[in-house]
Amino acid sequence: MVADDYYIGKSEFAGSLMRINDLEFQVLIPSPMSTTRRDTAIKVRDFYRAGGTVIALRRLPYNSVETGRDDAELKAILAGSV
Repeated sequence: MVADDYYIGKSEFAGSLMRINDLEFQVLIPSPMSTTRRDTAIKVRDFYRAGGTVIALRRLPYNSVETGRDDAELKAILAGSV
């Protein structure tokens, strides 16, 4: 399944599972991207903290929709320090 910001945003967690509608996932593989929403990054971080597996390919986003290039808050979210 391909899940964009909309579906990630409405996902729920059940232990280490991410639930989107009636589907459950143990692994999330975000596509390589330079820009994402902060709330999407928070969902991904929270899924990881709940025990889910996140496999990042090539790079993590460093620009946010909210503030643009080299968003320090986005970097902190993805580093797990926020």
